[in-house]
Amino acid sequence: MQLQLYIAAAFLAITCCSSKSIAELQKEQEYILPYLGGSSPYMPMKNKRFIDLELPETCKLNSVQLSQRHFSRYPTASANKLIKALYTSVESYKKKVGALNGSLSFFNDDQYEYFVTDEDSQLGELTKVSNSRPNKYTGETCAREFGYDFYHRYGSLLNDNETLTVFASDSDRVKDTAKYFAEGFTQSTNNNITILVISEDASAGANTLTPYKSCNTFNSTYNDDLLDTFFANRSATLKGIQTRLADENPGLNLTIANVENIYDYCSFELNVKGFSEMCNVLTRDEFTMFDYEASLDHYYSYMNPTPNSAAVASLLLNNSIELLTRSNGNKLNLAWHHDTDINNFLSLALFNETNNNYMSLDEIDFWFPFRREDFTPMGGNIILEDYTCGNETYVRYIINDSVYPLNDCNNGPGYGCKLDNFIERAEALMSGLDFITDCEISSEYPQELTFWWDYKTNSTAYETFA
Repeated sequence: MQLQLYIAAAFLAITCCSSKSIAELQKEQEYILPYLGGSSPYMPMKNKRFIDLELPETCKLNSVQLSQRHFSRYPTASANKLIKALYTSVESYKKKVGALNGSLSFFNDDQYEYFVTDEDSQLGELTKVSNSRPNKYTGETCAREFGYDFYHRYGSLLNDNETLTVFASDSDRVKDTAKYFAEGFTQSTNNNITILVISEDASAGANTLTPYKSCNTFNSTYNDDLLDTFFANRSATLKGIQTRLADENPGLNLTIANVENIYDYCSFELNVKGFSEMCNVLTRDEFTMFDYEASLDHYYSYMNPTPNSAAVASLLLNNSIELLTRSNGNKLNLAWHHDTDINNFLSLALFNETNNNYMSLDEIDFWFPFRREDFTPMGGNIILEDYTCGNETYVRYIINDSVYPLNDCNNGPGYGCKLDNFIERAEALMSGLDFITDCEISSEYPQELTFWWDYKTNSTAYETFA
């Protein structure tokens, strides 16, 4: 209760740079969230289909799979270097001329400081009550809330006093998300959760939650030359921002690299503080361009256009099918990893039909089905429900609180896909793919994904995170 009161007090506090509370500032900036790409704090996918999340009353839930990204985090060291260079440039100008005008005038507040205050302990980490200004986007708080809500939706699949084992890839922000999820999940129950850590090292081979890191033939920079063609097309927009800020502040010589990082500055500061004055520097049209760029970059780096992306994705898709057909005794199979892994999985499981219709590099394609903030904002998650209606078993995806029917298999109750058809569909998608062969996995490394099953008999193989 003390923690909740502390968060509430901080959330309603008056900010140093405005007479408005954090809550009021967040409300004003909610319209920005759908344009922050994969850096957006968690938000539900727009439920364009208006499908009920509740299963039909005549159906019984059998099992659930969860694949989730970590919640809000600080920028990594490499991203922070570029973002902080923008801050330093503006601060240097202020010291030279005394004050800034226009959209950058918030720098004039003597109490305004760069949002990363301790690089050694914050960079790349989940935002927590202890390392950031608590707000409704704080990663720790969101993970707890998600765990609490998940229990109240799916906790009936557990027996009383049952200990649930879940898995997290070996990244601090990922493990912390699983930890706080567990605290929320078990908040008012007599159940416990054990978190086992799965290596992200290439030596994990096929026994991994991050298969692209094991794949020797996967190159996320393969399409960089193609991406450069879009980046060249946006130069007029970037120069327009540069000129506008210089007109407001004569002598402010921001580089194009500085201007490019206004978007990331805005995104990460908003994650950390709950709001960002830097976001007010950009217009809606400029956000639209940056947002498309964020999705484009991920799509051409980790998804369909990247050679062997399908082979990488096949490992996790095959694993999902095996959990449906070769039970490990658990009705809840939960795992945490990164947006790169989830989007790569989606490229085979959902977006396979776009293989010959890639995201446009010439202009913004407003109708392309993949947008990062729809699928993998901070805390983005995919749930696979397995349920029986009458004598038939069905499955369906729920992505970020929205039922997501498969385009080619959705005529079951709750717009699900008959299990046999789902398996047949997956096998067709994986036909001709071989993770071990296509990715040239060393024979010295694990050749199968086994942790869902062998953790029960090989308890020392995986580190426990607490």
